[in-house]
Amino acid sequence: MVEKEKYLLLAAVTITILNFIVPYTVLKNSGAFAFWIFLTLLTLGIGYVFTSSWIKPRQGGKLK
Repeated sequence: MVEKEKYLLLAAVTITILNFIVPYTVLKNSGAFAFWIFLTLLTLGIGYVFTSSWIKPRQGGKLK
């Protein structure tokens, strides 16, 4: 596993745990929906950063 993939896996596990723990404990009475929106945006941002290098061709090859 590449080091970048280890960070992605760690981020996914952390976000999944936070997705269940925080809204049902700390934000039980208010703010859970806003927290889920924040986690969604964070997940999309991490996904963008991780996949942004996929559009660059390697070793002079062309994308088809």
